[in-house]
Amino acid sequence: VLNALCSLVTGLSSATAKVGFAAVPLSYPFVKYMVGAMCAALAVLLFVRLKRRVWMFLPFAAFIVAFIIGRAVFISDFDSYDYVAYANSGNNDMICLYSEGGSTVVDLSNGKRACAESAIDFTRESFYSLRLDCYVITQYYERHRVTLSKLAESCFIERVLLPQPETDSEKSVAHGLVNVCKKNGIEYYYYDGDGFGLGSSVTFTPYRTLKASKQTMTAFAIKASDSDIAYFDRSGTAAAPEITSSDAAIFGAHGSGRRRTGIVHSTGVALIANDALAGSPMIDAERVIDAPDDGEFTILRIIKE
Repeated sequence: VLNALCSLVTGLSSATAKVGFAAVPLSYPFVKYMVGAMCAALAVLLFVRLKRRVWMFLPFAAFIVAFIIGRAVFISDFDSYDYVAYANSGNNDMICLYSEGGSTVVDLSNGKRACAESAIDFTRESFYSLRLDCYVITQYYERHRVTLSKLAESCFIERVLLPQPETDSEKSVAHGLVNVCKKNGIEYYYYDGDGFGLGSSVTFTPYRTLKASKQTMTAFAIKASDSDIAYFDRSGTAAAPEITSSDAAIFGAHGSGRRRTGIVHSTGVALIANDALAGSPMIDAERVIDAPDDGEFTILRIIKE
């Protein structure tokens, strides 16, 4: 009986998590003030002789109404922007994206669990997301199997995107990741150089097949609502010369070897890891931001036109 009840609760929780409006976070900045007001009202009512005890439920009802209205106003303003956040820790890059209610994490790490968990925590705290619409893996590392399995235990992930495996070792890791997805009810897809929809308003276009001196160069373009976002690894714009402009460009630390030259990339905001490209002629940016290498996220807010 106990096992049946546990299975029922697990099934209901999983089904509820798949419904976007079934669960809402209480981490919005205005909630603490509403909770304080509700507690104060309850404290007052405890010392007042009430003819009807039903009035004790009034603060709870007021809190629910105020929360619904406050959340609607907050989300209306929050969703008028697209958000992209970048964190670097050593050679590990993580990118979090938010657009029109959906959150995506792009993993450009060596599969390190701490990097992935910090990205998930960031989407919860800064994007107010209780679920992850998409988790994108850009390169295969053996660590990714355990990392994805642990993430699935603590966060509902709707889908996982995997690059097309090329070598036997990559196929082995990919097979393990697919098994993790099947076990946890996660949709999974393989992507190549074509654009791939991450939701109603987000398109992900990878550039991974370019190679130089046995080094894989990674870049991608993201179209989120009205915003164009580009990422280049240590290879610089040589990784994707097709991407000539963007609203925001991230020049990350992922990859090995020396940075390579490339075409000039024109962007509104350039986010640069480790100050490696500061003053570089390959960037034409209105604003340049140096990203720290301590794993902390730097967030860019891009207004929708």
